[in-house]
Amino acid sequence: MTKFLSIDITPNQEALIQKAARLSGLTHEEFVLNSACKEAENLICDQTHFYLDEEKYRSFVEALNENNKSSALKHLLNKPAPWES
Repeated sequence: MTKFLSIDITPNQEALIQKAARLSGLTHEEFVLNSACKEAENLICDQTHFYLDEEKYRSFVEALNENNKSSALKHLLNKPAPWES
C-alpha cells in the first residue's frame, strides 16, 4: 500500500531537486523519497547511538555480557531498529 505526499516548493527548490535527480539518474519523486528516508534514518540513529571512550565502552560491554540481564534490557536488545517500527 502506498500513500500520496504533496508539498509546496519554490521554483528554486524545484530546479535544485530536478538537477540533483538528473545527476543521480532518478526521477524527482525517487530522489525526494530517497533523500527524505535517508535523512529520517540519520536523525533517528542520532537519537539512539552514543559514543564512549575505551574504558567506558569496556564497562558497557561487560554489563551487556553479564548473565543476569534484566528483562527490560532483554526487551530493548530484541526491539527492531527505530526506523523499522
